[in-house]
Amino acid sequence: MRVILTCQESTKGWADPGVFRAFQAAQGPITGSYYCNHLVAAAVKTSKPTPSLFWLFKRADKPTLHIMNNLMESHVEDLEIMELTRLVYGCQDLGRRVNELLVGGQRAIVVDAAFDVVSDVLAILDERKAARTAASEPHPNEGVAGNEGGAQAEPHGPAPTPAWSRERADSSVPANEASGPSLQQPSALELQRDAFRRLQGMFDRIARRQGQLAYVLGVLLGVVAVAVLGSAMAIFLPRGKLAGVDIPNLIGAFVGGAVGALVSVLTRVANATIRYEVGRTWLRILGSLRPFIGAVFGLAFFALASVGILPVKTLSPEFLFFASLGFVAGFNERWAQGVVVRSGARVIQDEGSA
Repeated sequence: MRVILTCQESTKGWADPGVFRAFQAAQGPITGSYYCNHLVAAAVKTSKPTPSLFWLFKRADKPTLHIMNNLMESHVEDLEIMELTRLVYGCQDLGRRVNELLVGGQRAIVVDAAFDVVSDVLAILDERKAARTAASEPHPNEGVAGNEGGAQAEPHGPAPTPAWSRERADSSVPANEASGPSLQQPSALELQRDAFRRLQGMFDRIARRQGQLAYVLGVLLGVVAVAVLGSAMAIFLPRGKLAGVDIPNLIGAFVGGAVGALVSVLTRVANATIRYEVGRTWLRILGSLRPFIGAVFGLAFFALASVGILPVKTLSPEFLFFASLGFVAGFNERWAQGVVVRSGARVIQDEGSA
C-alpha cells in the first residue's frame, strides 16, 4: 500500500484516520516514522506480526521499511541536493530488497539502519527546502517607499545564510591568522554517502549469509527426500538381485551419492558464491537438487563398476564399497563428470576397434 502525503498532511502524521488505520491493518503497527514539513516525503517503519509455526513456536515479527517521496518533481540546480535525492532513492531500492530477501532478527537490524540513513537524508533535504523557500519569499516591507512619518525604510540585507552552508574559513585568510588549526570537515553529502556505503555492506553480508543458509537448508531437504526414496526402494524392491542388479548395492550407491553431495556443500559453502538475488525460495529449490545430482552420479558409478567399464576392483563387503563409491562421486561432481566422460569414450573406442 503506497500513500503519498502533501506537505500539510505530513506535518500532522496522517491526515485521514481511515487511511492510517488501513495502512496499519495491511502493514502492521508503525514503530518509527519521519515526515518532512516542506517536502512530499516520508519514511515509516512497521512491524507486522507473523503467525506462530504450528501454534507452538512464536515467530519473530516482520519489520518493513516504507519510503514515500516525490522528490524528483522539485528539480533544483544544486548537484549536492540531487546527490542526496539519489541517496533517498538508493535507500528506497535497498528497502525493497531487504523486504524481499531478508528474514528474522538480522532483517530488523538492516531495516533500523536503513531508516536511520534515509531519515537523516530527508531531514537535510527538508531543511534546505525550508531555507530556499524562506530566501525566495519577499520581505513584508520590501518595496515600501517610506513609513507614516516620512522616514525611508531601511533596505534589508541578504537573507541569513543557514548554519549548514556557512564556510568555516575564508580561503584567502592565511593559516597563521586563523584562530585554530584548520581541519577539513566532511560535508553532509559525504557523511551520508559513507553511511549508505556501510548500509550496503551490511546488507550484502547479511543477505549472503542468509542465502547460504537457505541453500544448505535446501540441500538438507534434498537429502531427506533421497533417504525417503531409498527407504521406499529397500521396502518394495527384492533384497537380492533384480534383472542381474544387486538392489542393496544400488541403494547404497544412490544414498551415498546424496550424502557425498551434502558433505561437499557443507565444506565449501563458506567460500561459495551464492546469488542471493534470486530469492530464498529459489535457493532452497536449487539446493534440494544438489543431493539428487550426487545420487545420480552414485548410480552411474555403480553401473560403470558393475559392468566393468570403470576399472575398479570390487571389495567386500560390497554394500559399503558401493556406498563409498557413490559418496566419492557425489562429493566431487566435477571429477565424477570427467570419469563418466572418459568411460564413455573408452566404450566408443572399444566398439570402434571391434
